[in-house]
Amino acid sequence: MLTDSSGMKKHNDLDENQWQNRKWLEALVEHSSDAISLVTRDGKVIYSSPATYSILGYTPAEFLSIRPLELVHPADYKDAQIWFDEVLQRPGESKQVQCRMLHKNGTYRWLEIVITNMLEDPHIEAVIVNSRDISEHRSKDAMLATLMEREERIRLEVETRRRYMYELFMQAPAIISVLRGPEHIVELANPYCLEVTGRDLSAIGKPVREAIPELEEQGFCAIMDEVYATGQPFIGREIPTSFDPLRTGQHEDRIFNILYHPARDAEGKVESLIIFAVEITDQVRMRRSAERLACQLRYEREWLKLAQKVASIGAFQWFMPERRLKWTAEFAELYGMPALEGEGGPELWFNKVHPDDVKALHEVVKKAAETGIASSQEHRVTWPDQSVHYLVVRLKIFKGEHDEASSAMGMVVDVTERKRAEEQLRKSEQLYRLVADNVQDIITLYGRQGKIYYASPSYRNLLGYVPDELVGSDIMELVHPLDQAMLRADMQDVINDDARKITVKIKHQWGHYLIFEGTISSITDERGQPLLISTLHDVTERTEMEKHKDDFIRMASHELKTPITSIKGFTQILGHRFKKQGDEQAENFLARMDMQLNKLTQLIGDLLDVSRMQTGKLEFRMKYFDLDELIHETVETLQQTFAMHQLEIEGASRGWMFGDRDRIGQVLINLVNNAVKYSPESNKVIIHVARDKDKAIIGIQDFGIGIEKLHQQKIFERFYQVSEPLETTFPGLGIGLYISHEILKYHHGRIWVESVKGQGSVFYVELPVKDAAEVP
Repeated sequence: MLTDSSGMKKHNDLDENQWQNRKWLEALVEHSSDAISLVTRDGKVIYSSPATYSILGYTPAEFLSIRPLELVHPADYKDAQIWFDEVLQRPGESKQVQCRMLHKNGTYRWLEIVITNMLEDPHIEAVIVNSRDISEHRSKDAMLATLMEREERIRLEVETRRRYMYELFMQAPAIISVLRGPEHIVELANPYCLEVTGRDLSAIGKPVREAIPELEEQGFCAIMDEVYATGQPFIGREIPTSFDPLRTGQHEDRIFNILYHPARDAEGKVESLIIFAVEITDQVRMRRSAERLACQLRYEREWLKLAQKVASIGAFQWFMPERRLKWTAEFAELYGMPALEGEGGPELWFNKVHPDDVKALHEVVKKAAETGIASSQEHRVTWPDQSVHYLVVRLKIFKGEHDEASSAMGMVVDVTERKRAEEQLRKSEQLYRLVADNVQDIITLYGRQGKIYYASPSYRNLLGYVPDELVGSDIMELVHPLDQAMLRADMQDVINDDARKITVKIKHQWGHYLIFEGTISSITDERGQPLLISTLHDVTERTEMEKHKDDFIRMASHELKTPITSIKGFTQILGHRFKKQGDEQAENFLARMDMQLNKLTQLIGDLLDVSRMQTGKLEFRMKYFDLDELIHETVETLQQTFAMHQLEIEGASRGWMFGDRDRIGQVLINLVNNAVKYSPESNKVIIHVARDKDKAIIGIQDFGIGIEKLHQQKIFERFYQVSEPLETTFPGLGIGLYISHEILKYHHGRIWVESVKGQGSVFYVELPVKDAAEVP
């Protein structure tokens, strides 16, 4: 029952309702699990509910003699005093606090206390203290707090480690990236990865096939697919790659060690790939270079052994204080001993040397010992079969701690063949000089700058010079000024290529020039420097005769042209007259005569062309024209003439040419005429036309008698005719191909033939052409 020492009002003073409410309140307090106490202003307990025992171990009667603040834990006491004082200062106010209080058994319990100031309430006039044991909750909360604190520490540690690993990945000098999902979306790519592949941060979030297509092209994406599908990591060693880091189109080849490792989710399924690649380009190249060097060293060692054996190079070691000589099998063989390795005293070596050369060998050894410089000496050796051999020894002597000669190493080479060759060369030079001194051609030996080293005696007979006085002078001083540039070009060509035929004017001592022709070729002197040697014979008289012949042909051609033209005119008049008279036989005869006159006119024209070519007066009217159009026009015209032959054109040049259209047509007519002329048993000629870059190739193919190999280069010379029985049945002067060659040469073209005797010929013409769009 709620009573206090001041004497609460008796229940008989209360009305019935109040009495009933009080009963209910007392029952509620008596049966509450919370400990409820009434405390005075000075902290004395005036009432305590039964639950006090279950919470603090004190019976209500025992608790009345205790001041609650005395049971508060020392660590909580100050706060509890403040809380109580704050509540006392505010009537009607409540405050909920938590603190530890001493149980009767000596342990502290955590209590949740609600303090309510009811001092002003006339029915209570006390502070109500409602206490609940929360020790278990506090223990759980403490444990939870501990766990949460530990979890936070772990989280912070994981985050720290994650940031550390991220920074490590970002700064690592290796390719590190994370690719998510089966599409391999780029989730992470460190700067080194972006630098090597030439990408930026825009690659993040894209499928790797789109972000870095080179990986697909080089087969890496297929490996990623397999790792993602199987969950098995891929390790690749020394994998070659190629990327364009600067995006300039210039790929760099690099070599990597690669790891593709699957990353799994909580259920063990592969969700991404971790890519790790370390560049080892320099290491691999250095290793390969070292391997190559080691291989080369082994090769060179073997090569040296083989060279010594093949070249019969002997080697020896001389241990001087011990007077011991050690030699190879090649050394023994060179000195006429059995071809075996061996050793012995140095006197054995000296005894093998020719007696007249021993002193010189001793001098060389002495000099090498004094100077420490490698020295050489040549000496003779007489073999058991009494044959004499020439050897060259080269040795170097090494000194000991006290500057004494301690050992020597040397090599010996057989130079017998060289000595014999030198003797043979000396005899050859004597023979050559004898020939040069007596031959009628002028022979000159000079350097690449023109300095004369030798002039044959024929200079005196042909040009009036003293040969010895020409030595040291410049050969260009003897050459006509107009021929000097040509000769210099030929001199340079000869140094780089084969011999050349030349024609040059050389000044006589009396001032006039003579014409010489011959060859110029290149040799080398003992230092390997190029020398030029020319052999020339006087063709002045022959040249004059050819000039007179050309003048005669030119004059005769001109003289014949006028009467031939008159005869052709009279023939045409007679032809018209006989046609009116109906005399078909006479008309037929005149037609044959006209045909022969046309051939004669063509022959005279060719002779005049040859004459103009010789004098450089052949005129060319240069302009651009369609080459294919000219070929078709020419063939169509000739087809009417050669009704018994089928002329076929295959291909096209699709080119325009700058040149004399009529002269190029003249070449085509000449070649087709020859093809028909020399194909009596065939009725077909094929004109092949093709294009090779800026060149047009025309091939006129016949199926006639063919040309022997020995004539194929000469048929383009002036007046050259094949002197074989079969060819003599085909008349001609041998100038048509010469004219064609000269016309093509003027147009920077060329002509050649491919032929097999009895199987026909193909004459090829090559001409420079342009596309129509390039023609101005």
